[in-house]
Amino acid sequence: RLTRGLGPHAIVWCQSPLRLGDMSEPEPDIAVVRARTDAYMTALPGPEDVHLVIEVADTSLTWDLGVKVPLYARHGIPETWVIDAATRQTRVFRSAGEGRYAEERLLGPADALSCTGVVSEAGVPLAFSLAELLPTV
Repeated sequence: RLTRGLGPHAIVWCQSPLRLGDMSEPEPDIAVVRARTDAYMTALPGPEDVHLVIEVADTSLTWDLGVKVPLYARHGIPETWVIDAATRQTRVFRSAGEGRYAEERLLGPADALSCTGVVSEAGVPLAFSLAELLPTV
């Protein structure tokens, strides 16, 4: 859904590392990074390239919320979503600054998810609900 909606504006980066510093290369489940002519063949995406990070937590919820989200905030990733596979809820973190996110929202599976920094091929924010993407459990 992300790949089809983005067109040439961005790349969906799946389970691949981001370079957040000399000693930090986390591998988020999904990252939406700005399009680049070399498709990151010569260097990994850095914080300035990332629009959105998505972590899908089954057994890793505590790690994702306690370690990875603060790491992304410290490096200025503008938006991070943590999808709790058990409850089908998404925690949306926005406005990274001073090492933390200023905004946190909890959304249910039917609520609209959209990222302010990710626009569709039509030029509008890409939006969808988790219920549209995941089968009913």
